[in-house]
Amino acid sequence: MTPVGDTALDALHSTATQIFKGAVEACNIASAFDRRIRFEGNTMHRLLPDGSGPATVNLSSYKRIFVIALGKAAGPMLDTLLDRMKRRKGLRGICCSNQLPRKRNWRIRYFEGGHPVPNEDSFDAAKAALAMLKKRKKTR
Repeated sequence: MTPVGDTALDALHSTATQIFKGAVEACNIASAFDRRIRFEGNTMHRLLPDGSGPATVNLSSYKRIFVIALGKAAGPMLDTLLDRMKRRKGLRGICCSNQLPRKRNWRIRYFEGGHPVPNEDSFDAAKAALAMLKKRKKTR
């Protein structure tokens, strides 16, 4: 026979494990990305956090798409975007993170930024992002 205390402890352990696994899954970059952005062909659906509904963008109406990814999770977030987004024509971008990815996309310029204090690459990435945005204004 199992003592009542052991059964309660097993239930508590099971509940704590479920909560922990749920928290880890919620922190997963791909899951977080999918909660906010979805693609259907050339249409991007941005799911608004306030629940007011999706905002859709038809990417085929743009000649160029610029992506700027900054911060510790920039690499994995960019990889998730590139994995989900099928359109590549006109895509260019900047990625600055404290760790450079092993696999790099030729359309993206990568910078190894400092953390927690910016380094020279951090400032170079900021300059490159500003230059890219200025280029966008010229191609309207």
